[in-house]
Amino acid sequence: MKKLIVIALASFLATAPTASFAQGTTLVQMKADIDAMKADIKDLKAQNVSLKTRLDADEWKLTIHESVIEIVKARTKFLSTVGTDTYFSGTNLHIVNGSADSWSNGLGNLIVGKNAPRNNGQDFRIGSHNIIFGNGINYSGQNGLLGGQGNQIDSDYGIVLTGHDNYVGSNYTACITGDSNYLTGELNVVLTGSKNITEGSYGFIGTGWDNHVGNSTIAGGSRAYNFVISGRHNSATNNSYSGVISGSGNTSWGAGGVIGTGLGRSVMSNWIFDTN
Repeated sequence: MKKLIVIALASFLATAPTASFAQGTTLVQMKADIDAMKADIKDLKAQNVSLKTRLDADEWKLTIHESVIEIVKARTKFLSTVGTDTYFSGTNLHIVNGSADSWSNGLGNLIVGKNAPRNNGQDFRIGSHNIIFGNGINYSGQNGLLGGQGNQIDSDYGIVLTGHDNYVGSNYTACITGDSNYLTGELNVVLTGSKNITEGSYGFIGTGWDNHVGNSTIAGGSRAYNFVISGRHNSATNNSYSGVISGSGNTSWGAGGVIGTGLGRSVMSNWIFDTN
């Protein structure tokens, strides 16, 4: 019996080192797997930090975008569109040049259309707060209304509605239409015609060609309230309150002198109405 026990013990001791080595090999592999898992976890943590940083940045951008959207909504709440039409409703539209001292700087104008450059390249557009609806329009003043082709205003509160190559050089003066009319006095009006001239103040030309009201280069001084209704080469320049109704080459020299019609007639006296 004792002999059997000794044989069994010897057999166990002979096989024990082999079992211990096999067990050691398994632990090494497990340690390697654990180290690999730790490395993966470290990488995942780094990716998580990166993702969180990106998420925080995206949340910040979203907050900014939402703020911008609210600002745009507030600033466009009076604006609506239907197809290609745009509407402003329940508000006033102000166009200003941004100048604190109200001087003209070429900005603050409402330009309808292109206002194409002039063929001669002589563009002079430094005015502000004008409404422009034409081509080749020049403007240096403020608060004007300009249309047509090649017209120019160098004054404030002037008007040229249409026509071409007309010039308004004094405040509160208007040329409705025509061509090559030249208005330099304040508060003058030319309805239509060609190459008419108004100077002085409160002058009026209805229509015609090459008519002249206002100041005289001979008499000097400022003349006012003169008129030519129609005709050509007529003038009422030497005194105030004078005029020519129609005809050609007529001249009213006296204060309050009026020529009805005719050819080459003149009135020298004051307060005369020549109807011959």
